[in-house]
Amino acid sequence: RPDESSDGCGSIPPGTLVVWRGILDALMVIIPIRSALVACTALCTAPLATHAQMVRGQVVDSLAGTPVGRGFVVLLDGTGTEVARTLTGADGEFSLLAPRVGRYTLRSEVIAYRASESHAFDLSVRTPTEITLRILGVPVRLSSFEVVGDEQCRPPDESLDVAPVWEEARKALSAAAWSANRTESKHLLHRYQRVESRHERLRRENLWVIEGKATQPFASIRPDRLTTSGYIVRSGDRNRYYGPDANVLLHEGFQNTHCFWAERGKDEFEGLLGLKFRPVRERSVTDIEGTLWLEPETAELRQIEFSYTDLPYDFEDEQIGGSIHFARLQSGAWILSKWEIRTPVVENQRRMVSAGVIGTRQGLAGLQKIGGAVIEAVGSDGTVEFVSPDMVEITGLAYDSSRSAPLANHRVTVVGTRYSATTDAAGRFAFKTLLSGEYEVTLARLDSLGFDYGRAKADFVPGSPVDMVVVVPPVETVYRYLCGSGGLGAAQYVITGTITETESGLPIDKVRVEMEWHAIAGSDDGRLRARTDDDGRYVLCPARGLYPVTVVTDAKNYEGPTYVVTFKDGGAVVDDGSGPRSVPVPERILRLDFNLERRP
Repeated sequence: RPDESSDGCGSIPPGTLVVWRGILDALMVIIPIRSALVACTALCTAPLATHAQMVRGQVVDSLAGTPVGRGFVVLLDGTGTEVARTLTGADGEFSLLAPRVGRYTLRSEVIAYRASESHAFDLSVRTPTEITLRILGVPVRLSSFEVVGDEQCRPPDESLDVAPVWEEARKALSAAAWSANRTESKHLLHRYQRVESRHERLRRENLWVIEGKATQPFASIRPDRLTTSGYIVRSGDRNRYYGPDANVLLHEGFQNTHCFWAERGKDEFEGLLGLKFRPVRERSVTDIEGTLWLEPETAELRQIEFSYTDLPYDFEDEQIGGSIHFARLQSGAWILSKWEIRTPVVENQRRMVSAGVIGTRQGLAGLQKIGGAVIEAVGSDGTVEFVSPDMVEITGLAYDSSRSAPLANHRVTVVGTRYSATTDAAGRFAFKTLLSGEYEVTLARLDSLGFDYGRAKADFVPGSPVDMVVVVPPVETVYRYLCGSGGLGAAQYVITGTITETESGLPIDKVRVEMEWHAIAGSDDGRLRARTDDDGRYVLCPARGLYPVTVVTDAKNYEGPTYVVTFKDGGAVVDDGSGPRSVPVPERILRLDFNLERRP
């Protein structure tokens, strides 16, 4: 009843009720009531002719007549535009919905085989359409593809020099874009954000492991926005960096604004076939250039490497850019299996611009890496469809040298991450990560204190196991390490921590840290000084446990809190000006971290 609800015939909104009542009154005058009901029925059912229609069928080999295995079936409308696609079963059967009645064509897309199309057919509103799609199993031989190497500044499907390579890449990209909307599979995702120095030294890292029905770790913004605004966009006082996903690379805006050519891979890409791209000369926004790398024998898309053009800085670095990897699931679907975008961490560096004149310029302080990966994908029936080949299995033994015995029921962590495990009765531990590079594994007993205590370094190589021994030295050894050969005397403590910048979270080196104490009678006053190292760490030792101590920092262009510390009964009372609070002091070692804000 359109006069009572906005969900009536044809979804009439409330604002048109006056119009509706006028039409109804006119119908009552002109025709009998029964005919009016017939007219309303016709009006209500007319839109059904444009509703989705079912297409079912099977893909079979045209010569053998046997079902073709897993692949994609695409529904094309009368203009050749894709309107739907679906993944066939192992028996070649498929089922998909057309958006409306009309004339359509089916196309079979199987990686490494030439695409085949059906005859045109008309969809009826009354019954589902059954189609047997017969394809000729002609393999695509990219291994024998002749690389011309001439740059073609037009859509890749219009260039004979690169069209065969693009066609296979397009199949995988289209499949990945389709898979992104599926909800049948459950995925375990690994996400990370890390900051490294210019020398690839890890400064900060955050990790997340997410489980759910998300099908890819990465999705870009709308392709048309990237075409018009570029891939580096100023937002406030920062630059935002974007990368391409499957939808972006398939978009006509991307293909119309880039040149393409084929190239054989070298060095780490040896044996692969590359479809290279770069922006046309007249592009006025920051863009990307890179390569789609395919396996010639299987014609499968492996990964995409890209870098940014026209960076908004007066320096260049080949690491600034990103990568996207693809993988095919056992079901035949494709996913973005992992990705990474590497952006610069910029700082103002002093330099001499002329005799006696010092100026500043923007320089590269390090790289921020943001990325993710699919650890595992499980189908709706519980079948494991994908396991990351980059998984690192870590095993080891935690050993206490002071007691000459293994450490049972202790937590072991990878420094700077959330990956951890608990040792068993024999001191053994095991867990898996997706990390790569050199990392430290430590016991959580004193790892929060920020110094080498019960740590072991290892190089995590993707797909390779790591076995290690984490040895905890006697606490006296730790004191000598922190305080020098004299160690730590009775009623004495260690104060240690890191100093970071509030806005960026990066450590600040060469900051002076001072500790003062005053005796009640005016004697035995004292002061200790230390400077932070490259990682922003400092150590003050020994701190007198008999008197309150004051800890402050001295850093140019920065300001931060001052701590007043009183050690008592194996703990400490700390006041940073906001009120006293009690904190534990394990093994007489107190951690105080400073977050400094840059002065205006």
